[in-house]
Amino acid sequence: MKSIARTFLLSVLLIFKAAAAEYVPPSKFAVVIGQDKVPVTLYVYTSFTCNHCADGHAKVLPVIIAKYVKTGKAKIIIEPFPMEMFGSMAAIVLGSLPQEKRLAAMDKLFAKQKEWIGDQHVKKISEICGVDPKVTQKLFDDANNRSALMEVRMYAQNKLKVNATPTVFANGVMAKEPSVKEIEKVIVAALGAKKAV
Repeated sequence: MKSIARTFLLSVLLIFKAAAAEYVPPSKFAVVIGQDKVPVTLYVYTSFTCNHCADGHAKVLPVIIAKYVKTGKAKIIIEPFPMEMFGSMAAIVLGSLPQEKRLAAMDKLFAKQKEWIGDQHVKKISEICGVDPKVTQKLFDDANNRSALMEVRMYAQNKLKVNATPTVFANGVMAKEPSVKEIEKVIVAALGAKKAV
């Protein structure tokens, strides 16, 4: 019985290590929340034009931050998974800000989602992020920025099999859905795997 249990535990650990090995460092567009040296790293793939993402950002993210980030158990890396031009522009402009200003700007992008998706997107995104509209347009027109952003999306789509937003991973293991309950399941499993090593 002990042999079976040990074999199972080793299998779980190998799965976690293999999954985590798929990860690359945060992209230049990422929003990083929390300390560097923590047992669990959460990757959240989000679209700034997704209403489900806005809802999760307002209701789920604060719970996870309070329970796991502020207690030093996890950090969160939020990566863009843009669906169209508006979300791409928002991600690129957000990624141009200093890291310490990104979360507050992201909060506003989600809270004011309905205001900036449309004809006035350049002006509204610029106001929210505190950037001159000319700078916003220049950042978006830069082919290198658009290419780098597409690389982030294609990595998530092809390597991690992300096909909807928001999608959450804990140490490389995907949560079944982006609810507090399901995210906590993969966090707890990841913490358990770390303790067993």
